[in-house]
Amino acid sequence: MNAFLFPVDYSSRPKVEQVIERFALIGYARLLLLLEDLAKAPEGDTCRRKYVYSALGSLLEAPPDVALEFIQALAEIGLVTLVDDGEFVTVTTTGIRWPVAETAPSGPQLFTDPEQWAAWMHAEVGVPLAYAKGEAYSSKYRHWIASNVTTDEMERAITRTVEHGVGPTPAELHNQLKAVRAARIQEARQ
Repeated sequence: MNAFLFPVDYSSRPKVEQVIERFALIGYARLLLLLEDLAKAPEGDTCRRKYVYSALGSLLEAPPDVALEFIQALAEIGLVTLVDDGEFVTVTTTGIRWPVAETAPSGPQLFTDPEQWAAWMHAEVGVPLAYAKGEAYSSKYRHWIASNVTTDEMERAITRTVEHGVGPTPAELHNQLKAVRAARIQEARQ
């Protein structure tokens, strides 16, 4: 799971307030959609992506001309830089300093210590650290370690909890994890 982080007072920053004044909350939403997409392409302190007009429109859920006008306004305000060559639009962030991405292990992770699971649940799922280190989760972590549960499987279990409209309680995650594993075994039999 990846995360998109930005300052908690972002909406009250002067440049962002200009976006909200000019485009209302839809402008703020479009700005966040753009920043999320740009965050997928980090380049040190900035992020840069090249878009065809239709892709920019799809991203911002607007007709291409409206999306381009919005990006041009962001450039005028100073939140992004824009290069428009008539075919592609290259957008680069300037308003947020992006943290250097950590080198994440490729593939699913297999933890061998409850502390690793607690840190992962806190960082990736947002479980408060005190709760993630509590006994309710710790007993599940020991079970997950003994049965070689990977972070990939847990991500699928978390997705299932969301789809079922329940919170990521230790018991519910464990139930959904069992369902994920049962489905995987069923697929292997076919």
